[in-house]
Amino acid sequence: MIATRTPLAPGARILVRDEEWLVTRVEPTRTGGQLVTATGLSELVRDREVTFLDELEPRIDVLRPEDTVFVADPSPRFLRSRLYLEGRLRKLPPSGEPGTIALQVGHRAHMDVLAYQLVPAHLALSQPRPRILIADAVGLGKTLEAGILLSELIHRGRAKRILVVTVKSMMAQFQDELWNRFAIPLVKLDSVGLARIARELPAHANPFHHHDRVIVSLDTLKQDRAYRTHLERSRWDVIVIDEAHHVAERGSGSQRHRLATLLAGISDGLILLSATPHDGRARSFASLMRMLDPTAIADPDHYTPEDIRGLYVRRFKADVQHELQQAFPPREVREVWSDATPAEDAAIDALLNVPVVAGPRRNAGQMLFRTVLEKAFFSSPAACLATTRERLRKATDAREVAALEILASALERIEPSDVSKLSGLAAMLASEGWTGQDPEDRLVVFTERRETLAFLEAHLPRLLKLPPQAVLTMHGSMSDTDLHANVAAFTRRAHPVRLLLATDVAAEGLNLHPLCHRLVHYDVPWSLMLFQQRNGRIDRYGQPRTPLLRYLMTRHADARIGGDQRILELLVKKDTEVQNNLGDPATVLGVYDVAAEEHLTAAAIEQANTTFLDGSDEDDAFLALFRTAATAEASPQAAGATPAPGPGPVVRAHGLSLWPSDRAYLEAGLQSLATTRGLVIRDAGPEVVAFEIPEDLRFRLERGPAEANPYPHPLRLTADRSRLEEAIRDGRAAGKPPDLQVLWPLHPAMQWLDDRLASELGRDGKGRQLAPVLVRPRSLAPDEVAMVVVGIVPDRHGRPVVQAWLSVRLRANGVPRVEPFAELVAACGLDADDWVNPGDALDPGVSKRLQTALGPVLVAARDHLALRREAHRAVLEPRAAEHLERLSTLKNRQVAHLEATLAGRSWSEARIARERAQGLRALEAEFDRHAAWIRETHALESQAHVLVLAALVPSSRA
Repeated sequence: MIATRTPLAPGARILVRDEEWLVTRVEPTRTGGQLVTATGLSELVRDREVTFLDELEPRIDVLRPEDTVFVADPSPRFLRSRLYLEGRLRKLPPSGEPGTIALQVGHRAHMDVLAYQLVPAHLALSQPRPRILIADAVGLGKTLEAGILLSELIHRGRAKRILVVTVKSMMAQFQDELWNRFAIPLVKLDSVGLARIARELPAHANPFHHHDRVIVSLDTLKQDRAYRTHLERSRWDVIVIDEAHHVAERGSGSQRHRLATLLAGISDGLILLSATPHDGRARSFASLMRMLDPTAIADPDHYTPEDIRGLYVRRFKADVQHELQQAFPPREVREVWSDATPAEDAAIDALLNVPVVAGPRRNAGQMLFRTVLEKAFFSSPAACLATTRERLRKATDAREVAALEILASALERIEPSDVSKLSGLAAMLASEGWTGQDPEDRLVVFTERRETLAFLEAHLPRLLKLPPQAVLTMHGSMSDTDLHANVAAFTRRAHPVRLLLATDVAAEGLNLHPLCHRLVHYDVPWSLMLFQQRNGRIDRYGQPRTPLLRYLMTRHADARIGGDQRILELLVKKDTEVQNNLGDPATVLGVYDVAAEEHLTAAAIEQANTTFLDGSDEDDAFLALFRTAATAEASPQAAGATPAPGPGPVVRAHGLSLWPSDRAYLEAGLQSLATTRGLVIRDAGPEVVAFEIPEDLRFRLERGPAEANPYPHPLRLTADRSRLEEAIRDGRAAGKPPDLQVLWPLHPAMQWLDDRLASELGRDGKGRQLAPVLVRPRSLAPDEVAMVVVGIVPDRHGRPVVQAWLSVRLRANGVPRVEPFAELVAACGLDADDWVNPGDALDPGVSKRLQTALGPVLVAARDHLALRREAHRAVLEPRAAEHLERLSTLKNRQVAHLEATLAGRSWSEARIARERAQGLRALEAEFDRHAAWIRETHALESQAHVLVLAALVPSSRA
């Protein structure tokens, strides 16, 4: 067992199995112990990362700062010492003032940071747990917002293990965004990745234990029971669920919802992403809120803005328009009409003669079959023929069978040259000057039907004079790897593809805009939400050109079908109107579900109702709640928003550093390692740092995705945004990862450098608990010494709450003076490069003076840390009490809701008693877990870790 009462926390130095280690992470176990991750410092284990379970280790000793050994640093300009301090400073950044929240790194990622994109991270970090739904509108950058929050959590040591779950078409894009913008490496467990791990791991091994940061598709998880079992046995720091509306409860307890609920329970942090987060029903949205906080809502049909405050943000273009003036060029929308051919008119006549047979199984809200036929015909004759043949196999009504046979015959007689939309599309493209020759002017054509997709693939390239290699397709039956390959090809400049034909599998989330600003709806969607999803593929943040949106329509001679086409015209006009007003098209019909919107459109066609788009949701109580809660937290400047208590304005921290930039620190660290370890640095030109990958860094990179590991080639890093963007474009054009990677604190190479420099101090084998001595004449009084001390006060989970970097100065016969480390940096020029190292061995007199001063310095530092601990405790304890009081109120509400629900049941008294007992047990367990977590994360350990990192003296012979 641990031989000291001092609690463990990141930053502590420990002795295990007679070797020295630096603690990098502490996790509580279910049995009350601690899982301790540490990096080796002593010679035999240097740079090795291991995990100890304290319950199984005979002894884990926390090294005492009183045993610090002061050593001379012979390196030129005391470079090794200053790099050592910088590495520790980056691994253990100072915490802010009690109760304050400041973003440390997220705003420095490779992106054009917009203020609204920082709000979700700021809001999530202000909550007891980082759990939030980011529900911004299509194209506003939800992936980037998730990356900002993940970066902040990684920097705080709270996101070592990350699981991202998304739809299969989005896996590669999400992985690329997080790597290229944030240097967060996600291993893709697609069909290829899973097969590889299956070969590498023993049978029945858990693939989710093999990698710390993983991206996997929702379909993969829900289709295989084995993965569910592996998930249940895994723990994650943060889970991200993209397109989270797919996992909301829709009334039937879907497998996706059950899986998401499972995931929500095995992670501290949870980030949900969705541009369409609800279907207009309070219960559905409550299911997402309960994933974030199971205690928040008692009655899923009735809750208030206060119940869900802080759990989500939702903004539209109108809310952030002042920041987006240059990011969203206005759309150009056009309807393209073609006159029906005689063959098409004959088929429409036959279709309209199909009798309206509802049948006994037709449910409310379901389309009449003739409407289904019409919808299919509006897509293409091929789609309508497939629907007709399928109905003929099942139809029993003689009149319907006869009419369907006539319709099938008419459809079969339609030749490709008879399809007016096909020739109309080709003519429209020719009139607009699209030739398919420009690699940066590509075209995407959407259709909802696979039969239409096949028809277009067979005939459109010939009309457009495109070779086979210039055309790609995407549909839902394709594998995840094939979908990724096609998206990658479409965004790769050197690839010959010019035309992408896609069903609506490509309508969610994908970035198709890098080389494309033209989008054609071959069939007009019957859902405004689908308009939004399709158009958002090219009309999104970062689109440099005017999005050209085209809707293909056919004008028939039969007036009966003209009225139905009129309703589709109204949909196009309404979508344009809503977009021009920067609003949400989903509010128009008020059902918030693609299928439900399609049924409303079908009903309008069946009833010849051209006013169905004139409704309003202003009287909907849930939607009023939804708007109030979202705008109050996320966009108080939006019209009609009611400000609510929140975490205050977003603050961006300016971290303390001894080097002027990340690049300067990296170059200095590599030069030092080149001298001491033989690391090979390559000449890579201005703004780029390149070096051969050493074995220990190679090991780290191999644990991530192959795309992040250039070995055996040198690793090339840059902080120059224009160079990095050019590399991303060139990599996309060549179909390979960029040859430059983002240089910033979270890159695996930078974190490797921090760890390596922390272990450099003891590489000469001079002992444990070493602290270098730097000589700085004229910065200190002749009889003065200064020590750099770091104090860490963790919570009961072992996570640092207080991290104080201090300078403690002491003169002969004087009283120690404690001040922030930043003041010592400024006074002694620790961030300057004008140091001169005489190279002398440590003078015995200096060594004695430092050892004599060590005791008083530690007493003063601990006294100061005790005051800092009390200041934080004064903020945390009332906050914990507030959370616990709220929990008690919520628990009483849930108990009352349980009793009210049971009172409405006509069950026997015995069954009601059983259900009550079971429900109360579940409530007690959930609220007890939550209360315990709040107490532990708001309670500070009584003792602080104190580390003496370095000492400064005025003269080596003083």
